[in-house]
Amino acid sequence: MTLFLGGQEKNDSICPTIGLVLSGGGAKGYAHIGALKVLEKNNIYPDRVGGTSMGAIIGGLYASGYTAEELDSIVYNIDLGEAILSPRKRKMIPFFDKKYAEKYILQLPFDNFKIKMPHAISKGQGTNKVLTTLTRHVHSVNDFEQLSTPFYCIATDLETGDQVILDKGFLAHDILASGAFPTLVAPQEIGGRLLVDGGVVNNFPVKEMRDKGADLVIGVDVQDDNVSREEMKSITKILEQIATLKSQENLEFQKKHTDIFINANVEGYGVTDFDAKKDLIERGVTATENKLDTILKLIPEHCRKPNTFRTIKHDIHKQDSLVVTSIELIGAEHYTSDYLLGKIDIDVPQEIPYNEIVNSIDRLYATGNFSQIDFLVRDDLYGKRIVYQLEEEKSRMYLKFGLHYDNVYKTGFLTNLTVKNIFWKNSFLSTDVILGDKLRFNVNYLIDNGAKPSFGVNYSYRDVEFNGIFDEAKLFDLEYEFRVHNFQAFIQSTLFDRYAFGLGLEYDNIKIKNNSLVVDSDITNLGRNNYFGPYLYTKIDNRDQPNFAKKGVLASAKYKWIVASNDETTSETNSYFKVNSEFNFPINKNFTFKLNGGLGLTLSDEDLPYGQQFYLGGFNEQSLVNYQKFYGYDFMEIRTNNYILLGGNLQYNLFKNHYINGFMNVLSSGKEIKDLSRYDDHFGLGVQYGYNSPLGPLIFNYAFTTETETSTFNIGLGFWF
Repeated sequence: MTLFLGGQEKNDSICPTIGLVLSGGGAKGYAHIGALKVLEKNNIYPDRVGGTSMGAIIGGLYASGYTAEELDSIVYNIDLGEAILSPRKRKMIPFFDKKYAEKYILQLPFDNFKIKMPHAISKGQGTNKVLTTLTRHVHSVNDFEQLSTPFYCIATDLETGDQVILDKGFLAHDILASGAFPTLVAPQEIGGRLLVDGGVVNNFPVKEMRDKGADLVIGVDVQDDNVSREEMKSITKILEQIATLKSQENLEFQKKHTDIFINANVEGYGVTDFDAKKDLIERGVTATENKLDTILKLIPEHCRKPNTFRTIKHDIHKQDSLVVTSIELIGAEHYTSDYLLGKIDIDVPQEIPYNEIVNSIDRLYATGNFSQIDFLVRDDLYGKRIVYQLEEEKSRMYLKFGLHYDNVYKTGFLTNLTVKNIFWKNSFLSTDVILGDKLRFNVNYLIDNGAKPSFGVNYSYRDVEFNGIFDEAKLFDLEYEFRVHNFQAFIQSTLFDRYAFGLGLEYDNIKIKNNSLVVDSDITNLGRNNYFGPYLYTKIDNRDQPNFAKKGVLASAKYKWIVASNDETTSETNSYFKVNSEFNFPINKNFTFKLNGGLGLTLSDEDLPYGQQFYLGGFNEQSLVNYQKFYGYDFMEIRTNNYILLGGNLQYNLFKNHYINGFMNVLSSGKEIKDLSRYDDHFGLGVQYGYNSPLGPLIFNYAFTTETETSTFNIGLGFWF
C-alpha cells in the first residue's frame, strides 16, 4: 500500500479524487486539449479542474461541460488571435464613422486636455464576446462548484500583486481576467479589483488544487524555460520573459505537489502563435501518451469512467435560437435607450438566432463608445431575457492624426479633436485641421438617435490651386484657385449602418480665381458667390474595406435646388441631380471586378452657375464642389452642365496588401441633357499599383487619354481627407 502526495492511500478499492491543473502559456495552451483527448480516450475524467491564463480558459470551458473533442472543434472554428485584437467589423461601423473616421492613423485619449496612452493592445472585448457566447449555458451559475466539474482559476491583483483565486462569479469574466496578458489584453475589473494574467504570480496552481481536496493531481505544463538575450528579438518575447521569471521559480515548488507531471514540448512557439493549433494539440497528445503508463498505474481500472459517465448538469445549448421576450440595458449613462436599441436592432418578442445576438454585440462595440459589452441569458416569464451589460469608454475626448500627399493638394498633416456627448446625449463633435500647402477645415456634429432620425451639421473649408479646365478652344491649360466654404444642416436616418437617407439645407460660398496669364473667355475672376438651397440625398456604403475593396457598394445620390444666389452668371433658380457609384464584384480570391458610374444632370433651363457645375478629371477622392474623378485627365480638367460616366476596373490582389489595377472609363458630356447621346467625348485608361500601408493607401497611378494623346502620372499616400 502506498500514498498519493495528497495523503490518500492507494489500493484497488479506493478511487482518488482527481484534480487536473493546466498551466498558462498563451497559444501554447492548445496543448491542453491534446492532454484532455488522451485522458478521455482512456476514460479518465478529473473530479476538479484548475488553471491559469490559457489553462484557465481551456479548463473553464471543459468544466462547463464541453468535451475534449468539442474543444478541439471550437479552437479550429475560432480565430483567437483575431478575437484578442477585436477589430471593429466595418459593415457594422456607424455610417457617420465610415464617412468621417476612417482617415486617421493614430488615436489617443485626450481627457482633461492631457494625452493618455492605452492600457493594452486589446481591451479584451473580442475574447470576452467569444467566452460569453461559449458559456451561455452556465450564465446562471455563480458558484463554480456547481459546474459540471468544479473549477477555479488564478488571477493577479494589479495594484497589490496578490494572487486571487477565482471560484465564484461570472465564468467568462473570470477566465478572461486570468488570461489578461499584460499589455496584450487590458486589465479586467472584477469585484472592485483590477486583475491581470494569473501567470504573473502563479502559472501552475497545484498547491491550490491540493487545498481544494484533490488526492491525485495531474498537472499539464506548457511553459518554456527562460530564453537567452539572443532569442528575445520581439516585444512579445520580452514580455513573455518578464511574465514568466517568477513563475519559473514557483514551478519547482508546485511540481512537488504534483503526482503526474506532464510537460508538453512547445519549444519554438510563443504565446501569440494561435495559427499553430494543430501541432500544439498534437504535442499535448504526445506528452500525455508518454505518461500514460504512470497514469494508468495510479488510477485503478474500476476508477476509470465510461465515456457516458460525464453527466452534464447544465446542457450546452445545441439549438441555434431562443425565444426572447425582453431586453434589459445596464450601464449606459450617456446614451439613450433609442440609440442603444437602434444599434442592437432586435425586435422582441420573437425567436432570435444566437448569431444575431452576437451580431448585436458587434454592432454596439463597433460604435467605439463601449470598452466592454456582455450579454446574459436570463429566464423570463414566457421565454428569455437578454441582459446587455455595458461599460462605457471612460474617455470621451480624443486626439487623432493623419497624413496625406497627392499631386493636387500636396502634403497635408491632419489633426482632429473628437468629443463625444457634448451638448447632447449620443452626440459626436469632430473637428479637423489640415495643415500643409493650403489650410483646410472640417467640422462635423451629429446627434445619433439610432432608429429614429438623427440631426447633424457640417462645415468645411477648402483652398486648392491646380492646373486644369481648358479654355473653350482647348488651347490653354489654365491655372485656377478654388476657395470653398460649405455648410450643411440635415436630418438623416440610417438602415443597418450601411444606408443613409436625409434632407437638409446647404450654403456654399465659393471664390474661383484665374491665375493664368491667359484670360479665359468663359471663366473670369468671379469673386465670391453664394448659393443656398435645400437638398435630398441617399448614400450606400457596405464595402468590406475602404481601400481596395473586394466586395460591396459605395454609392450616393443628391438632388439640390438652388433657391438663392448672387452669382451674376445665372438669372434664375437652378437645380441639379447627381449620382456616383462603385460596385465591387469578387471573381475569386484574388480578382475583383469594379464597375463605376456617374451621372450629373442640370434640371433647369439655364446653365448651372460656375460654382455649382460638374468638374471631372484626376484620381482624387477629396470632395470639392461637384467634383468627380475621371482617369486619364488632370484634376478638374473637364467642366460641364451634364454628363454620364461609365468605368470598369479589374483589381488583382498580388499578395497581402498589394494590388494591381487596370482601368478604363468613358464620358459623355454636354451643355444640355439631349447632348448625352454617345460615349465618345472623353476616354481614359491606365494602370495602378496600390499598397494598403499602415499610413493609408500608397498609390502610383498612370493614365492615358486618346482625346489629347496625353498621359498623367499621379502619386498618393495616406487616407483621403
